[in-house]
Amino acid sequence: MNVNIYYLHIMFLAALLGAQVQVPANAQTQQRSAGAEASSGLVEEMSEQAKKIDIEVRPVSSIEIPEHDATSFEMNFDKVPDIPPELTQNVTVDAYTRYVDVDGQRIAQLVLSGVRKGERAEALTTDNFYSQFQIEEPALESTKEVIVEGDHAELLEALTRLVVDEEEGDQTTNTAESNEHQNVGGDENSKRTESVGSNSGGNEDAAAYTTPEPIITEDELEEEEPYVFTVDVITDGCPIRVDIGQLTAFQQSKVITNDNGQRTETPCEDSNAQYPLERSYASCPDRVDMGARLATAQFQLYYTGPGGERITAQDCADDPDKTYKIIEQHDGCAVYLDYASYQAVPLATLAYLNDVNATVEVRGCETSESKAAVPLVPTTDGCTIRHAFNEDLSYQQGRYQYTLEGVTWDAGSCIDNGTTYSHVPTFTDEGGRRVCEPIVNETSQRVTQQYRLRITVDDVDSYITECRPATGNLAIQSTTDGCTDPATWDHDISAGVSYNKIREYYMRNGAREYINECITGTQTYSHNLELAGWLTDDGSLTAQRLHKISINTPSGQYVISESELLSGASAEPYVRDRVKQELTGDSTYEGCAAIRATRNIAVYNRPDTSEYLKDEGVGTPIREGNICQETSGGTRSYTVGTERTCTQANHGDTSTVTIYTYNLVRTASKIVTTNGETGVVVSVDYSWVGSANRSGATSQSFSDWTCGSLAPQYQSGVFMNGGFSTPPAW
Repeated sequence: MNVNIYYLHIMFLAALLGAQVQVPANAQTQQRSAGAEASSGLVEEMSEQAKKIDIEVRPVSSIEIPEHDATSFEMNFDKVPDIPPELTQNVTVDAYTRYVDVDGQRIAQLVLSGVRKGERAEALTTDNFYSQFQIEEPALESTKEVIVEGDHAELLEALTRLVVDEEEGDQTTNTAESNEHQNVGGDENSKRTESVGSNSGGNEDAAAYTTPEPIITEDELEEEEPYVFTVDVITDGCPIRVDIGQLTAFQQSKVITNDNGQRTETPCEDSNAQYPLERSYASCPDRVDMGARLATAQFQLYYTGPGGERITAQDCADDPDKTYKIIEQHDGCAVYLDYASYQAVPLATLAYLNDVNATVEVRGCETSESKAAVPLVPTTDGCTIRHAFNEDLSYQQGRYQYTLEGVTWDAGSCIDNGTTYSHVPTFTDEGGRRVCEPIVNETSQRVTQQYRLRITVDDVDSYITECRPATGNLAIQSTTDGCTDPATWDHDISAGVSYNKIREYYMRNGAREYINECITGTQTYSHNLELAGWLTDDGSLTAQRLHKISINTPSGQYVISESELLSGASAEPYVRDRVKQELTGDSTYEGCAAIRATRNIAVYNRPDTSEYLKDEGVGTPIREGNICQETSGGTRSYTVGTERTCTQANHGDTSTVTIYTYNLVRTASKIVTTNGETGVVVSVDYSWVGSANRSGATSQSFSDWTCGSLAPQYQSGVFMNGGFSTPPAW
């Protein structure tokens, strides 16, 4: 049998000490016979003090046996060894029983607490009448025989007193004169004085068993030093044992026994105070294994102890049921342009999606493992040819492009790529036809040929100017008059230049004869670029520059565009500055601690110095301290034990003892701890207020006894009920 049963036995008996039947007043006055027979009976009694017998009893009626909390019921004697049958006839036995679960077995515990016959009752010391047996079902049938090991001497004495009380009747004497000596069996030295009645009869069995010890012959009142026996169950010095397998924390306790100054204690063992273990994921970060590309959720085990205190039972451990695959995410990462190796390199972050569908990033933008680099391909698509008329050359412009997942992207702006084309004045085409009509001066009868400048690109001829006269017979001149408005000029934004407009003429009869309207001149103006802002793309975490384009003309600055996105403008990445946490307004609770939910907000600095806030999912929870409130749940008083004192009055050769019995009452306080935000009760704690105090009193008087000769149930002392190391719950 598990050693725990021994301690359950002690706790069971101690819990019943305050529940024993008190001797009624009409049974408190007793008489003993004296003489030689009584003296020999005393010797026999002393020799039989330690004798144990098997007492056979049966329930008066079938009962249900409760678990933990004992219930009282009545039994009858079947067979009692070494005790005359007439003493057990028509006697009712008071008993208590319960059962406990030990290693999966139901163990019934039963004690006898007293005997009754009619209106007479005698208490029994429950420690001395105890049985323990295994049961299949929590019930005790009336046909079930129970064998209780009991103290022969104590039972015989109690049954004898029932018979003596029955024969004595209920005679009562209220004066001291009625307490005269009465001769029983011819011996003047064995008499008993009663405070509530008298008896002229006798009983040989009772007299033989209850003859007192020699009387202290002092004509004064004496009070014997009290005998102290206490049994208590305490938690002081005992730890809380955490059982991970059962997900329970057990408050351990020990049994302290004080037997008249001899103190013993049992080892600490699990008590009925238990605290379930709960998981807290908020207290642990996910464990990230970059090599395995796997993230695993972790949890901490804790329990809510007295007062709502959160107590950690186990440090962070993996939850194998919550694993997340780490994958690449390309959103938010730009493509790195490596002009040294002429490659466009995709970048990606590493992240996972947790069980609340929040994205958790574990690595910033780095070279992608799933998307290979692609080549940067030079191209002239989207770029123009820049004409330098003063150099008689044109410059081909170009840039790089790359193609990812079927989409072609520009890499950079158009710039001179090193290819040039010479300007060729052209009067006739390949077929010999004039390119331009000649100018005829009818006055002078002179003809001036005109031409256009031509360049050849990829074997294809292209004219880059309008018709203009060649130097010849006419004195051709040019002017910007009438063509000074820059709005009419040619602005090649891709090439970064603007071309002015001119008109050509010759003098006729002292007046200008214009030979054309405003045509593109040879004067170029380089574009002035000023940052005019940014075109932001928060999705890709990049921005492109916007420019104000202007030129400086003879008449002043002219703005071509206030805000222009240049072709091939590079996407410049945002700069990740920091990560801040923002409260979501949601809370969970662990005991009296509040767990505030947060989200991680990444703060990016845009190139225009503004900030972009990117929600990156669930953040680390913020733990706040005690948010609980304590309120009084009232007080209750409990009888936690009894105290008996004995006084002895000597009268020559006789003495009278008076036994006073007090209830020891202690007040318990109830404190209710509630969550100050939700009102949910977190814990209910009970504590004692002050020490136990006497309450009420009963008394019994016996003649021809001494305080030292009292039976165990009448001995002086303090007797504490078990199970009151902490107050009961209510």
